[in-house]
Amino acid sequence: MTWQIDNDAAWHKVDACCYRHYSGVTITQKRKLWCAIDLGGNAISSHRTLLNAVASLRRGHLRMIESYEPFTREYGQSRHIVSSVSTTNPMFFVFWALAEDDFPSFVRTALTRYFFGIAKCSSCGAAMKVFQLRKPKWFDGHKESEQSYLACDCGCPVWQMGWDSYEPASIMLEQNRSTWNRKRKLAKAGGKHTRAEIQQILQSQEGRCIYCHRLFTENLVPSKDHLLPLVNGGGDWALNIVLACRSCNSKRNDTPFRTYCTLLSPTQNKRVLMNFVRRLRAIDYDEVDIEAIRCFEVALARHDAKHQRYKSLKGRGDRNVKTRQLLPHTSSGMLRAYEKELRQKLRERHIE
Repeated sequence: MTWQIDNDAAWHKVDACCYRHYSGVTITQKRKLWCAIDLGGNAISSHRTLLNAVASLRRGHLRMIESYEPFTREYGQSRHIVSSVSTTNPMFFVFWALAEDDFPSFVRTALTRYFFGIAKCSSCGAAMKVFQLRKPKWFDGHKESEQSYLACDCGCPVWQMGWDSYEPASIMLEQNRSTWNRKRKLAKAGGKHTRAEIQQILQSQEGRCIYCHRLFTENLVPSKDHLLPLVNGGGDWALNIVLACRSCNSKRNDTPFRTYCTLLSPTQNKRVLMNFVRRLRAIDYDEVDIEAIRCFEVALARHDAKHQRYKSLKGRGDRNVKTRQLLPHTSSGMLRAYEKELRQKLRERHIE
């Protein structure tokens, strides 16, 4: 059977001078000449597959999907495999998934906005213009691939694009992947909150960042910071959320909340304590999900002085970190600490 190299992704690179087609034909280079060998080991002097293969090799269009695997980017159940970065030569890439529904909406949007009309088929040179999936014949046999590839009309699933065009497309994909992944994590984490609850948190914090105490403005907008990070099993309940400026939120990252607070000044820690006291005293425990309370208690209890992120922050010259006390590790402990401080202030006033 004769296979057209321009019609599928059927070529497998054996080494720098040898390529094998799944029809059984192997082509090798001896000095500057290419020759083909069939299944029986006989040399082939005239073979359509050989002619197509050699022509494609000379044009530099023979690109193997397998060689891109180390540069795979995952978007949910879909994959984007790209060649190594080159600012002078074209970037070669593929998009595949097990099913059409596995392609997230942000990938489809990026394809329409940044790839259609610009990316070209590495085989026939036609521009990418439609979202079209195919299961190409795979290497070393006549079976079909399990994956569905975004393919050209000619059947080739490998596309090419100059770096100047590919770079903004890649940045857009990565940015949208972060947003998409966070939404997925929130959906899996469980729990939910309302806008009214976020406004209550904002009021409780007096419109300021929970950590640095800067006042939120149009230029300094609040961001949601989960006391127990989603990656550590935290939920999206209001009780597990504080509001922080993006700088503090990013700085803390997934450092345990109590551990991170040791980097704050004593005055800042008192403000944090008072903020939680106000929130705890305002809670209607009959209306709060028991899982939200458990999540909150776990967040307060976690402390890890060996956390890698904390160690890097601690090493930036925070001289007073050893003198600062940890926040109480339970909600009841926070209330007791507040009552203790309140009694102390009353005694001081009585003495005066």
